[in-house]
Amino acid sequence: MDRSTYHEEGSTFLAVLVSIVMLTVLLTAFFGLTVQQMMYSNQLKNHEQALSNARSGYLSAYHELQTLWNAVSTNGNFPSLSVARANLLAVESTWMSWASQINTEQREFHLTIAYGPRSLSANVSSVIFDQMELKVTGYSGNMSNTLQGTVSFSGMLPSLDDVIYTPGNLNITGGPELEGNVAVGGTLYLKQSMSSALPYLAAPYSLAVGKQVDLLNEAIEVPLSVSTLPKYFAGVTQVNSFPSFSPPSVLSIIQQEAAKLTSEADVLYLGHAHEVSNSLRDRFIVSSDGVKTRSRKFTIDQPLYVQGNLIISKGTTVTFRKPIYVTGKLIVQGNLNADDAIFVNGSSDFSNLAQRGNDQGNTVRLELFSNGSIKISPTRVKRKGDESAIILHAFFASASTVSITNASGKFSLYGGIEAQNVILEAGAKQRHGVFSHDGGTTINHTRDASPSRNLVLVYDRRFVTNPVTGTSQFSTLILQPMAQPALLP
Repeated sequence: MDRSTYHEEGSTFLAVLVSIVMLTVLLTAFFGLTVQQMMYSNQLKNHEQALSNARSGYLSAYHELQTLWNAVSTNGNFPSLSVARANLLAVESTWMSWASQINTEQREFHLTIAYGPRSLSANVSSVIFDQMELKVTGYSGNMSNTLQGTVSFSGMLPSLDDVIYTPGNLNITGGPELEGNVAVGGTLYLKQSMSSALPYLAAPYSLAVGKQVDLLNEAIEVPLSVSTLPKYFAGVTQVNSFPSFSPPSVLSIIQQEAAKLTSEADVLYLGHAHEVSNSLRDRFIVSSDGVKTRSRKFTIDQPLYVQGNLIISKGTTVTFRKPIYVTGKLIVQGNLNADDAIFVNGSSDFSNLAQRGNDQGNTVRLELFSNGSIKISPTRVKRKGDESAIILHAFFASASTVSITNASGKFSLYGGIEAQNVILEAGAKQRHGVFSHDGGTTINHTRDASPSRNLVLVYDRRFVTNPVTGTSQFSTLILQPMAQPALLP
């Protein structure tokens, strides 16, 4: 074979080799690109799936909260702000526990829930709201996406949710805690001592003062401007004008209800011995002092018309199912429950009071309209060196004065007070405060909202069916529709 033949075969071999190398390079590049595209496609799918998982987790969390909230509320209505707050905190706590459980049961997403304020807050006096932060991270492969947003509860406070309403004066000694609007048509007198806490008004309620605010200290009276009021009445964020409407008088309500009561066919009359039926002789004693209960537990199912005084004796626990009208005084020394209203033409005196109940409103209840003054002086039984708390579910309306005095232990009133004048004498466990001088008078400027308070008044419409100022209701508090969450970078 000559040299030219070898040259041609070498050239052919070289061409084939080059072609093989080029084809290998091309195939390698093609497969590399394909693998890269597959990896990119897989990452894109993981990215979308992670985002989808985050959305799924966010929706699941919101729907769970919605289910929990619907279970404790009836169209978002609650009898009082305290009940709404308690239910809201319970739902939020349960929701967070549910999220923790879900996080352990699956790996597609992770829920993070942050608490909002531990109580309902307000941006204006009538709007209430609460928010929680929800963050959900979705996972797929080595990809993750996070959505973050807020869930909100909001509603409106009613205009007539007054825990205290008086066209006259309000005198406060010491540091009671009030939850509900406070409306004072006359002068608000604040009496401070070195050992007492400041009165406290729970947010988001407001204080309305018609005339002026006076600070009483060491028998010295110091007028205060409205702008400085938060110094001496802790929790006050807004001072409003006293409402201009004219409510019906307590006396007119009593007279109207007394007339209706006498028209009832089954009304029972007490006040003279011959008017006490045999079925009631083991329950009441009629004397010159008035109608007095015997020391036992019993229930009266008919309306009652008492001529003279009605005395609920110590050791008695009585429940009245229908309305009562008393022409004289009402004197309560035992336990008194009333499913309907009590109307008293004279004064009402709750001495040696030892009512027991709880803040859920399933025990003691009464609603009292008194033409004369209403005096409440709690008494409790000591146990192991401590004093047991008294909880009373009541609405007190008086054409004269409602006074709560001698609250040396813990006394809580759920309901409300409406009277010509109101007197509250409360204290707190002695504690040292920070003092400064204002016009030469020593004043306690400590604004702690949570000392050991002896007197707590909470507006609660469950126990206010006939308010003098109108029908009060706690308006809807609802979970707002889910807002569009943000995708975090």
